[in-house]
This record gives sequence, C-alpha cells and structure tokens, in this order.
Amino acid sequence: MGRRSGNHMKWMNNRQWTIGMVVWLGTASAWAVYNPFPLRDATRAWSVSLYSRGGYDDNINTSSKNRDGSTTFYISPQVLLNLALEETFAGLRYSYGATYYTERSTRSSSGAWDQSHSADFLFSHQFGPRLVLDINDRLRRGVEPELVEYQAGQPVTVRRVGDYYYNNLNGVLTYNLSRRWTVSTSGSWQLWRYDDSVLASNSDYNVYQSVNTLQYSLDPQTYVGANYRFSATRYSEPGLNNGRDSDSHAVYASLMHRFNPKLTGSVNTGYEYREYRDDATAESPYGTLSLSYSYAPGSALTMGLSYSFSDSAPGYSSYRTAESLVGSLQVSHLVTPKLRLSVDTAYGFSTYKDPLTGSPSATVSPQTVSVGAVARYSFTSWVSAELSYYYNLQYGDSEVTDFYRNRIYLGVWFVY
Repeated sequence: MGRRSGNHMKWMNNRQWTIGMVVWLGTASAWAVYNPFPLRDATRAWSVSLYSRGGYDDNINTSSKNRDGSTTFYISPQVLLNLALEETFAGLRYSYGATYYTERSTRSSSGAWDQSHSADFLFSHQFGPRLVLDINDRLRRGVEPELVEYQAGQPVTVRRVGDYYYNNLNGVLTYNLSRRWTVSTSGSWQLWRYDDSVLASNSDYNVYQSVNTLQYSLDPQTYVGANYRFSATRYSEPGLNNGRDSDSHAVYASLMHRFNPKLTGSVNTGYEYREYRDDATAESPYGTLSLSYSYAPGSALTMGLSYSFSDSAPGYSSYRTAESLVGSLQVSHLVTPKLRLSVDTAYGFSTYKDPLTGSPSATVSPQTVSVGAVARYSFTSWVSAELSYYYNLQYGDSEVTDFYRNRIYLGVWFVY
C-alpha cells in the first residue's frame, strides 16, 4: 500500500501543475477539481477530528434593527477518507455541525439549535499518459451563508436568509494533445433549495454549465488559453414569461505565469452575453485577476479581483441579474512552528438590474464586507487551540437590509 500510495503521489506531483493551469484558466465553472484532502498522518488513508468552541454572536439573525445577541456553543465532528491507487484517487470528507444559542430557545421557531452538514467527494482517474478525469461533488445543508465557498464573480453573501440545500457537481476531462497543447472540457450542475416556501418560490434554481478550454504552454512557467462557457439558469418560479430564466455565452482569454518559485499570477478577460426566456438580452465584460505569493516558508498571501454577471440572490428576485465586483485578500502567516495567524477579507459591490414587472426601482446596489481573523496554536500534531473573530457588514440604498455582525470564538481541535 505504501509503494502504491507513493507512486500515486509522484504521479500527482508530475501532473498537478498542468491540470492546475487548465482549471485556473477555466475558472468560470471548473473550480472544483483534483485536490486531495490533507491528512496529518500520510501513512493512513483516513482521519477523524473533533472541533468544539464557545463564543458570542452579537446579531444571530443578521437584522438591521432589534438585534439579538447570544452566547453560542458549537461542536463539529469530521471524517476524512482517501483512497490512492496507481492511477486513481478517491476522497470523501464529511462534517456535522451543531450550534447552541443560549438566548434563542424562546425567541425563534427553529429553537435553540442550528445544524449543518457538509460533504465533499473527489474522484480522479488517469486513463493514460494524456487523458485525466476529475470529478468533484459538494453538498451543503445549513443556514450560514459561509458554508458555501466563495466563487469568483459571485456576490459575497453574508446575510442569513433561511435553511437551504446546496449541491455543486463538477467534472473535468483533460487531454494533453502534445507537450505544449492541452484541451479540457468541463460540466457542472449547481442546485439551490430553500426550506421556507416563500423564499423557495423566488430563490430555488439550477445552473447547468459547460466550459471548453484550449491551453498553450509558451514555456514551463507561462500558459495562455482560449475559453468558451455556456450556462443555463432555470428557476423553480421564473416569473412572468419565464423572464428570470436565461442562457448565457461567455468567451474569454486566459494567461497564467509563474514569475518565480514564490509568485504566481493569472488573469481571465472576456465578454458575456445573456438571452432571457422572454426575449430580453443583456451583456457585460468578464474578468478575474489572481496573485499568490509565498513570502516565507509556510506563509502565503493571496489576492483576487473579479467582475462578472451573476444570478439574482435571495431578497432581489424582482431583478434579472447582477453585475458584481468582488475583491479578496487572504494572508496566512506561520509565526512559529506551532503558531499560525490567518486573515481573510472580502469586499463585494453588486448592482441588481434589469427589473421585472413590479420592481420598486431600476437598480439596487448592496455592498458587503467580510473579515475573518484566526490564531491557531498547535500543542501537538493532534491537539490545537484556536481564537477567531469574524465581522460581516452589508449596506446600500433604501432597498438593502443594512446590518453588521460580530462573532468571537475560542475553540479546540482534536485530530486523529
């Protein structure tokens, strides 16, 4: 087993850079690809962990007025399973979360507990020296918006709007035509389902997407690509004349360059055109920019910027789409071999436009700010403590629900 696992990791390292380029260049939908779950003990194929924390949340309902705060207690067991063979990798990660609010038992119909489920499945198979298939499925069940990882070009969602199911199934097929030319095709299906019937009637939807990429290696450190993306958005209640349902076409060029062993950057730029089922149309430029800098051993800085179309979010169902500008910055710094500090920030500015019948105004423009700071100290490789702080802010014009939220926690990790 050890030899086979070692061979697999060698194969992974040889191809990971190339596949990473293809996926990064086709970032519109191929964001979920080969990415083995890290295990503390590389000789094992599984790991279990338990995370527990206590803290305070000063706005548990993300309300603009009559804000309710509460002491909270959280517990989350997690299991990781990895299977590494000669040409195949499969991985499963599942975590359950339960949060108890001391001040909510008599104030909310949902009671004192919030529960969440997160499951991730990875599969990768190398059919030969040139052909690779990667499949990823992500399932989320909960109420907190951060359960769903941020995706480039999408509005930064910070407000709790109700329990939901979210699933994103993505597959990427990559073929190396030659030493310099690579072609890939991907398909994804994204699903949102809300428990609340009123919210569900306006916000349940599916997105079906495909991305085709042709990539050329100028040199071992530089890749360029041409991409075409097709997306079909279908709402459960698409409105008058199916006015919210749409088909979109995007073409964009990509460039990725490794400046040196520490600094890597990528850029996508192009244009998107949307056709709605009621014969309306819209168009917008599309672009993403990303830089990653490993400035010290075990420490890194990552920044990103994106601008694109996105589908209307809960609370803005009377508008067809949004044009969203999102900037993000993450810093992870290894202070000592045992102490790590991390800061994660994001700013989003969205303009919801193309109003449907009954919309109160031509546009609405929410802005969001998210900040997270975490200090983790590892007593051993199996036990660590964590102090974390999170801040969320949403503000905008008269139709936007303004609110802010502060959360602070002290927790402990047990990993085996």
